[in-house]
Amino acid sequence: MPHTSHTTMVIVSDHAMADDQWTALEIQPFVYIDCARLVEMLRPLALGMSRERRYTVMAEAIATVIAHEWVHIATQKVGHEKFGVMQPQLEVKDLLAGDERMNPQEPASRSRKKTSGL
Repeated sequence: MPHTSHTTMVIVSDHAMADDQWTALEIQPFVYIDCARLVEMLRPLALGMSRERRYTVMAEAIATVIAHEWVHIATQKVGHEKFGVMQPQLEVKDLLAGDERMNPQEPASRSRKKTSGL
């Protein structure tokens, strides 16, 4: 059986963000992340942020890309999902989906309506 090599990539706003190497037999556990591209994408959000906050946002974006690639490696599947970390194209909002400052949500206790008489 021929041993061919292929690359899958996480696409962010029509630019490759990361890739993992795979062969005809398995996805290899090597990932390349284009951090310069991440910086380019996150730059508009970074205005007015402290250095510590910029580092945190960058780390969260990198972690999301790594998680995406890790799922490919761990499952040995090249497919994608319609939503979430495994969608084929990740945008800034997807890279920072877990960041409470970037995506504020009401605490669960406030969002639930109280019922009486049960």
